[in-house]
Amino acid sequence: MQSLQGQLLIATPELLDPNFAQSVLLILQHSEEGSLGLVLNHPLSVTVCQAWQQVSELACPFEGQLYRGGPCEGPLTAIHAEEFLLDIEVLPHVYASMRADHLAQLILKAESPLRFFAGTSGWAPGQLEAELISGSWQTAPAKAELIFSHDEELWDNIRRELAGNKVLSALNIKHVPGDVSSN
Repeated sequence: MQSLQGQLLIATPELLDPNFAQSVLLILQHSEEGSLGLVLNHPLSVTVCQAWQQVSELACPFEGQLYRGGPCEGPLTAIHAEEFLLDIEVLPHVYASMRADHLAQLILKAESPLRFFAGTSGWAPGQLEAELISGSWQTAPAKAELIFSHDEELWDNIRRELAGNKVLSALNIKHVPGDVSSN
């Protein structure tokens, strides 16, 4: 089994589960024991500080948006670029933290790139693989700029990019110049 850690899962239009319809997920962990991910494009109506005030008395200078990471209950999770505060290395220079002391330091530091998620997305052993085989998801390599973006059209933009890549591949086109008029 090839690990999908550090990959994006992009819901296909056929995936109608309301928890994941039109979702883009980052896979934090993927092994024979199961998988863990976060939905990148489902903002909640509360800020990180509003949520943080429910669990801590520490000040919160980070006014960023809180995202729904998935339907499974779990700890507040941060995706960030601070290696010394990592709990999981998702891909080079992109880390996940769930420990309260790491989250407190990230909130107090309040530096970008930084995103917070309530809840997670999880799959039992073999479940994600079955969903991939059934055509519920497409995969793509994750890039830090996508992970840390707050693109409201993330699902549409990635689907469009994947479709364009598929057409180029089918036509055996290896390179498209930035300015096609110079072709």
